[in-house]
Amino acid sequence: NPSIIMTAVDAGGTWSGNGIVDPATGEFDPTIAGPGTHVITYTIAGQCGDQETTTITVNDPLNVTAFTDMSICEGESGNLSALASGGDGNYTYVWTDDQGNQVGVGQFITVTPAVTTTYTVTITDGCGSTAASDQVTITIIPLPVIDFSVDNATGCAPLTVTFTDNSVPAGTSCLWEFGDTYSSTDCGSVTHTYTDPGCYDVTLTSTTNGCSNTLTIPSMVCVSENAIADFSFTPDSTTVFDPSFEFTNLSSNADSYLWLFGDGGSSTATDPSYVYEANPNVHEVCLIAYTTDGCNDTICKPVIINDEFLVYVPNAFTPDGDIHNNDFGPVISGHVPESYEFLIFDRWGQLIFESHHLNDRWNGTYINSGEMAKTDVYVWLLRVKSEVTGEKHEYRGHVTLLK
Repeated sequence: NPSIIMTAVDAGGTWSGNGIVDPATGEFDPTIAGPGTHVITYTIAGQCGDQETTTITVNDPLNVTAFTDMSICEGESGNLSALASGGDGNYTYVWTDDQGNQVGVGQFITVTPAVTTTYTVTITDGCGSTAASDQVTITIIPLPVIDFSVDNATGCAPLTVTFTDNSVPAGTSCLWEFGDTYSSTDCGSVTHTYTDPGCYDVTLTSTTNGCSNTLTIPSMVCVSENAIADFSFTPDSTTVFDPSFEFTNLSSNADSYLWLFGDGGSSTATDPSYVYEANPNVHEVCLIAYTTDGCNDTICKPVIINDEFLVYVPNAFTPDGDIHNNDFGPVISGHVPESYEFLIFDRWGQLIFESHHLNDRWNGTYINSGEMAKTDVYVWLLRVKSEVTGEKHEYRGHVTLLK
């Protein structure tokens, strides 16, 4: 601090005491005196002289400490503080950046630097002490640049997608949010399967050097709804007399259709009718339901064309060994083979022939002895079930054996 000049009411005296560098002028140098309280004496010599004292307090020099160097993430704020000492205690704090721009006033300030910055705090006091200053540096850690890609952005449910983290630098910890109820903390590549149709926002949060950044890509993955193929038909089955069917399309989420009727025929109608050739057969009918996104579905069902249920039983036969009419049995079409039962009795009710196979016909002999039956009228009983309706039928009649 600069020297001060002491003054007195009566001139002619001399000044003395610690810090007085010129007794005549009363120049006081606080630097020489040093901190503390100093007694200064003014003396006028002679018989009528006098002497007075006064005190001068010299404060400690100003000093300040700034707290403290730190590293923060890009976009974050840092809290700066300083602690002053010395002087008269009536401090003023002024903060400037390394470009000389004032950024704050006070013992505590908050700054948000865009780049690494050194801040200087300068303090002054109320008695004009020499200002003091200190510096603190805030180092900016850049945020990771988030980027990620996907191998399948669109597809049919279920859609399996592999996400690849292309962030720079690569994260040391990661959080993937797939837009449904699932997430992953794996870094690098991750695989996720979407089961429900819809478009999903995907978010990646990546952390490196303690700093995190987040990127969300809206509707990055879109899962299309699958077609569901189904149909019914009437009748449930039919016969060769009317081999036609009406098909009802029960599909959902489809835009177009292809019917394959199992005999080479096809149709793109929604609800087609189809007539087959009049032959007993089982045809596999397939319906392919298409969507514009290619999420197709196929279902196949059998349609049955049976013989018409017919029964004919002749009333005579001649088992005489020639090439004509040597055996006897019914002629049947459209029946359930397992249901076939054919019995023949003589006039006294004795069972002389029994068959459970249509091709097993009576040759005129007794079932037990193999002896040829005599010319006579015999009673037959036929039990059989219709293949179309499942109804059981029972027929009775007579046959004449001629020789």
